[in-house]
Amino acid sequence: MALLILFSGFMAPSCFAKCNPLLIREAVLEKGMSIQAETKFGLIEISAGQGCERTFTWENESYTVELIPRKKRWYGKLGLYHPQMRPPHKNVVHMVAEEYLLNFNSEQEAVQSMDERGGLYNDQGFYIHFIKRDGPGGENNIFVTITVAKILINGQETKKLQGSTNKKVKVISNT
Repeated sequence: MALLILFSGFMAPSCFAKCNPLLIREAVLEKGMSIQAETKFGLIEISAGQGCERTFTWENESYTVELIPRKKRWYGKLGLYHPQMRPPHKNVVHMVAEEYLLNFNSEQEAVQSMDERGGLYNDQGFYIHFIKRDGPGGENNIFVTITVAKILINGQETKKLQGSTNKKVKVISNT
């Protein structure tokens, strides 16, 4: 079993197609942008590099990966994702990342959805959700899920959202 896990950890990333910038649709971050959130797990930062490259930083460690553009909608979303990563963070054996736009018909619908999803968002609709949980085997097998999204109302960016946490979610543009 350990050999299978070791083999899949080395082989899985090479099984995924490289990022074709022409396929990127409905991503949130552009090159030089970062989103930071103060979560119950501490400060989380996601930074955009060239194309689909993203760097995930938490607990003073960083992990850079090339996300994959979605070719077809998955539960209504396009954007970018990576279904299985194994960052060099202590005891993290599986990490999933997503980045996409979320379009709602009204602010009330958006706020209700955010309440159900958890996570944090600011007035401009930048949303981040970081989940860290024990997998099989307890704290020696940590599973991490990171979601970055941009909330839109009828296709338009927001300026003020009820329930926003502006002090906890910051967007930095280095362009």
